Amino acid sequence: TFILLPFAVIANLLGPLGLKGGAVYLLGVGCGIAYNFYFKFRITSPLVYFIALAALPASIFYAVDRNPPLWVLATSSLLGVAFHFANVLKDLSADRDSKIGGLPQRVGKRVSILIIFILLIIVTAILINSPISSDLRSEFI
Repeated sequence: TFILLPFAVIANLLGPLGLKGGAVYLLGVGCGIAYNFYFKFRITSPLVYFIALAALPASIFYAVDRNPPLWVLATSSLLGVAFHFANVLKDLSADRDSKIGGLPQRVGKRVSILIIFILLIIVTAILINSPISSDLRSEFI
């Protein structure tokens, strides 16, 4: 597996996303690897989700030589953190038994649900006030 890793990185950087888009995409992949080996045991566990989920749409924008809009980065980052908290809920007790000590495991089920709810409200507010929302309204009015 490790023998093919350099080839996969080079193929990604020279692939359809281009150098800049491919590098940002690899940042997201690196965040996933960092989560599995380090961050899942730390209070900073949402940080990698925050970065990784913003990297995905950003890599697509960079692939077409455009800068990603701030609202796209904000919503994808916040959704990433909400996904992290939601994904942990089903395994909360098993994670604690396994000594996984990310932020959701530390704050517990009730606070995690509250954080998810707050993040989804913020994301909804951003999307409602985003340029895409006004474009969609003009299509249907």
